[in-house]
Amino acid sequence: MKNKWAVGAVCVRLAIALMVTFALASEKEQIDISGQWKYVLEHGGAVVTGHIEEPAGELVIPSELDGYPVMGIEDYAFWFWADMKGVTIPDSVTSIGEAAFAFCKNLISINIPHGVTSIGDKVFEGCSSLTNVTIPDGVMRIGDKAFAECGSLTEVTIPGSVASIGKYAFLECGNLISVTIADGVTSIGDEAFAGCHSLTGVTIPDSVMSIGERAFGDCQSLTSVIIPGSVTSIGDFTFAGCSGLTSVTIQEGVTSIGDWAFGGCSSLSSVTIPASVTQIGNWVFDECGDFNLTVTEDSFAKQYARKMSIPYVSINDAGDIVVRAVNKTDASDQWRYFLQNDDATITGYISEPVGDLVIPGELDGYVVTGIGVRALSECRSLTSVVIPGSVASIGDLTFAECDGLTNVTIQEGVTSIGDWAFLYCFNLTSMTIPESVTQFGERAFIGCRNLTGMTISEGVTSIGVNAFLGCENLTLTVTADTYAEQYAKDNNIPYIYSE
Repeated sequence: MKNKWAVGAVCVRLAIALMVTFALASEKEQIDISGQWKYVLEHGGAVVTGHIEEPAGELVIPSELDGYPVMGIEDYAFWFWADMKGVTIPDSVTSIGEAAFAFCKNLISINIPHGVTSIGDKVFEGCSSLTNVTIPDGVMRIGDKAFAECGSLTEVTIPGSVASIGKYAFLECGNLISVTIADGVTSIGDEAFAGCHSLTGVTIPDSVMSIGERAFGDCQSLTSVIIPGSVTSIGDFTFAGCSGLTSVTIQEGVTSIGDWAFGGCSSLSSVTIPASVTQIGNWVFDECGDFNLTVTEDSFAKQYARKMSIPYVSINDAGDIVVRAVNKTDASDQWRYFLQNDDATITGYISEPVGDLVIPGELDGYVVTGIGVRALSECRSLTSVVIPGSVASIGDLTFAECDGLTNVTIQEGVTSIGDWAFLYCFNLTSMTIPESVTQFGERAFIGCRNLTGMTISEGVTSIGVNAFLGCENLTLTVTADTYAEQYAKDNNIPYIYSE
């Protein structure tokens, strides 16, 4: 397999070399009077395309070739030069082409002159010995993968003249400790700093308007971050896997947080979400352990915290605490629950329940009003469950993959069943649904292939997309001329009328 990859890599390099050769041939590549430098003429200046012999040690690029000012360095001009340790570029150079110095594995230092306005894609990719680089004020763009896999780079300052930091720009710079982003930068690309395991801190200025997907993913040494309000949207997986991250402050102005944005941040202890946030993606804080949210009263973030049973403090406009919600363990040391306003939502258990389970209607004197997201998922030894009427809502994925479950009784009082609530409960055959239930979530019973019958009352007003997908043996019992009957018709689900 390794030989196949090696052959593939050689073929890619040869293909690129041929393309560059043909391009340069059309531009009449020349050799300078010293017989050392190859170049083409563009706009009255010389663009260096290569060197006749690879020099060991320092490469000093002249400011003139045959009387023409050296204005640029061509794509792939010096890539894969193994013996080059340093490069001096004259001030006359304004552009450095794609992959010009890529994979020069012994390159330690390089100066980028002040006239350069753009650092192209992959320019220094794979320069694993590069220890420091100064990006001059005047550079407006840092290209995709520009410094990717520069494993010896320890610090970098990005000037305010840079408008955008490209995708994967500093990907897998494993020893990068410090990043300073000056005011003026407006966008940080996808995975720009992903895999920078040693990065301990980054300051994101108010000028930044967008942060791409996984931009800081797996930055395991990052401990805190402040996201300014100028950033309207936090992308998917932006800080996923930042296992050392303890504190996140999202400032007023941010409106959305993407899927798994902070997933796997296992050391997270506090997150502040402003009232401006109106959209929070799927599993944003998945695998984050115990942490607390600070939210504002009557905000979307507060609703989210309640739905996901995340401990939170809600504050009013004056900064006073209005509500405090916490996680607790009941006196019997069996149930974990989320307590808010004297209402308990079951969030998990201490010892996995087996066999027949009657969910309590009360814990430590508090009425159980909900069963939270994933609270009893993958309890494969459960065979039957009784859900008390004190429970208003059954959360998303609550009994997902309880594949030993055969019978569920939901008592009168429950009003809603969440998305994916009984996902892949393959052996579920009997389901008692009371008239109080009015809402069924998306894919609520997906894959329950042995479920044969269910009565849906005339009071049901909402059934989510594919709620019964894969329930191949199911026949619904409905009332004529109701929402449930129409849903069955629209989704080709067999049904009969109730007596």
